[in-house]
Amino acid sequence: MKKSLCALVLIALLMSSCFRIRQNRAVHGSKILTYQINTTGAFNQSAYLGATNLVNGLLDQDYDDVIVKKFTISGVNFNITPNPTNKATSVAMESPYIIGFKSGTLMREEAFSLSTTANFEVAAFLAFSGVQDINQKITDLLRGLHTDDLRLSVQGEAVPKGQLASFTLTVKIDYAIEFTHCIDVFIGQQDAGPPC
Repeated sequence: MKKSLCALVLIALLMSSCFRIRQNRAVHGSKILTYQINTTGAFNQSAYLGATNLVNGLLDQDYDDVIVKKFTISGVNFNITPNPTNKATSVAMESPYIIGFKSGTLMREEAFSLSTTANFEVAAFLAFSGVQDINQKITDLLRGLHTDDLRLSVQGEAVPKGQLASFTLTVKIDYAIEFTHCIDVFIGQQDAGPPC
């Protein structure tokens, strides 16, 4: 009886023994930036990406000892909605860019009609080498290696000049964050990942 009681206590102790290991994960999110443009000529507006806010709601739930490994922009979408006061026929958008980078532009200069709402994927952005610099900069921000935030600047002009270009530009940035975090495992599972 004592032997079986000791065996049960030993099993209970072993079952309650935990190890902490590091596990890899990835989460996906979106950031939306909105610009209100009202001009008869050129415009240049910026909006903060809020890099530290990119993880809110993604990494603050049920994750312990998070270490960000990599941030990757996976898509960029523009939505241009003309306002009722708009008089311009189109808007010539210059290359939107992340302030502080020499490259990393979203697209080449293009003209967009303001007669109806336009929604389009900026696929060419993902092919630019500058996007890798942007991804690394945001990764460093999320790791706490830099404190300055990033701003996305949009610029262009009304077509024809002198006509009021009044529209709302919404930029949606889709992204993924790869990270590790600590979890508790029982004896026998401690080889499932490096220790925390």
